[in-house]
Amino acid sequence: FGDLFVSNAILYSSPPSERGTFGVLIELNDADADGNAVDERIELAGTLKIADISLHAGYVSAPDHDGLFGVALSRNLGPLTVAGVFQQFDHGATDEQLLSLAVDADAGQDRTARLAVTRRQDDPDNDELYLIAGVDQRLSPHLLGFVELYSRAGDRPGTDESALVSGFRFDF
Repeated sequence: FGDLFVSNAILYSSPPSERGTFGVLIELNDADADGNAVDERIELAGTLKIADISLHAGYVSAPDHDGLFGVALSRNLGPLTVAGVFQQFDHGATDEQLLSLAVDADAGQDRTARLAVTRRQDDPDNDELYLIAGVDQRLSPHLLGFVELYSRAGDRPGTDESALVSGFRFDF
């Protein structure tokens, strides 16, 4: 099963409240992408809510890296939801940073339009810019159809790409 299989884990999720939630996951036996054993992984995450504003933060620690930290701020403005995200991942010799801004808009009749822009820097010589624009259509309580345009432009030769993606998602 590789990195999809976790044989021993402990999970705590705080009871939901109007002010937010908190959770801890400790994986005691996992595998990396190559199938090698990883002895432990700890994930912490929480959300603090004040009216229509939410502050989200998370941290992941595993033996193969020094940690992934992320913080996001989102605000629900009725038909619009705006979110800003910062993530930093320590690879050892270099740090990877992501800075994103996303807007979801209620387009009526179970439809949502989305636009997201992300800047990724994984070393001083490489910046990448990602753009995702799309529409989701709720077809039934469990079925969602989507169309998205994805584009990436980077400083390194051969890293530019774009794609038009469509599909369905079934929610159990």
